[in-house]
Amino acid sequence: MLKEIVLSDVLYQFKNYLDEIHIDYIEKIDVIREIKGLLEKISYTQIINLCYKIARDIAYKVESKKWSRSNAADLALQQLPGYYKRAVENGWDFNHSPYPKYGAELLSFLNVFKLDVSILRKPLNTKSLFSDNDE
Repeated sequence: MLKEIVLSDVLYQFKNYLDEIHIDYIEKIDVIREIKGLLEKISYTQIINLCYKIARDIAYKVESKKWSRSNAADLALQQLPGYYKRAVENGWDFNHSPYPKYGAELLSFLNVFKLDVSILRKPLNTKSLFSDNDE
């Protein structure tokens, strides 16, 4: 259940980043499945940081006329798993978002189950969640 709520929050945060740059959010089920898989590999705060970077890159591409707004809307969500794959192939680090804006539903869930937000700095897999180390 935590993974579903975190996934929902990631998509909500990404949509907000796109709204800030006036790009429509288009949901794609197959891409959402890939993003759900990313939650087992990197943390919520790392994915939120990637969402921010991707929105910033999309804004640049639209502003510089490399992409149209409709093209950007169509490609925005699939940039996330693609960026992750490139980062792994190139050995790039995944930084945590310094100021994640946790959604109300996510914070409520953490509160009900008495979980600290620091859990969101770990991938959502059994090994990471039950270890004392931050990623």
